[in-house]
Amino acid sequence: MLAVGALLGAAPAQADRGALSLDVGVGAAGLNLPAPYASGAGYTVGVGFETTVGLRYALTHALEFTVAGYFAPSVTYTHNGVTLVTPNGSFPGTVTNSLYFLGAVGGVRYVAGSVWKLVLGLEAGWCHRVYTDVHFNGPVSFPLDSFNTNNFVLQPLLGVEWAFADHWSVSLIPRAMVLIGPDPTVGASLLLSISYAWFL
Repeated sequence: MLAVGALLGAAPAQADRGALSLDVGVGAAGLNLPAPYASGAGYTVGVGFETTVGLRYALTHALEFTVAGYFAPSVTYTHNGVTLVTPNGSFPGTVTNSLYFLGAVGGVRYVAGSVWKLVLGLEAGWCHRVYTDVHFNGPVSFPLDSFNTNNFVLQPLLGVEWAFADHWSVSLIPRAMVLIGPDPTVGASLLLSISYAWFL
């Protein structure tokens, strides 16, 4: 409650103009993925670990530009109730696969507040998904080829940042993820980041 009061009472534009910040974040990310190679009700949500490293530059007291790279290690997906279509016929069953993804984004943020800061922004960039250990299990069972996709990604974000010491801050920022291109889908992430700022 104290934190909410401090945030609501903050001045509308009190970020650190000229600050270059290094951000290191960890958290969770999830994607809602269709079953590879199959048709039918095969969408499955998988949630796993994600880490990011990025830079921010405060062009004004309220406006920041960002660049970041991210990586999410492999998560196993199980897609039930799908149909695999082959030259030898159609087979109902289950598709399993492992998936990891990585990428890079750049964006812009609006920052309001002094010690407690409201952060609103939009990031755009590239997401590379890698599908491995793909198997079909049904009347017959067999492996399927691994593959990868490259997507354009949009990430609107809304969160809070706390400047707890000189040069240091922490932030908690949820992001929506919209992947555009091959096998388009949506997802979300929640990252806790610690930052150190140099004043240029």
